[in-house]
Amino acid sequence: MNGDKIIHLFASFVIAMIVSAFYAHTSAPTAICVVSGFLVSIAAGIGKEFGDSQATGNSWCWNDMMWNLIGALLGCSFGFAKLLI
Repeated sequence: MNGDKIIHLFASFVIAMIVSAFYAHTSAPTAICVVSGFLVSIAAGIGKEFGDSQATGNSWCWNDMMWNLIGALLGCSFGFAKLLI
């Protein structure tokens, strides 16, 4: 795994965790907290991939999106754990 994939994983993780924890502090239902963190993180990943493909002329990188997905799922899990604390 190269450094680019780690950055995708970490960025998606942080975005999902922050959004999930933010909604947890608003007393939103648990499902809303977790799903919103996941969706915002994936949307950011899609936007980044789209921007990268337009800027460099390269095709869409599905491996990057896989690491975004893993990071988003892990981040939502940690955000959900924040709900339990």
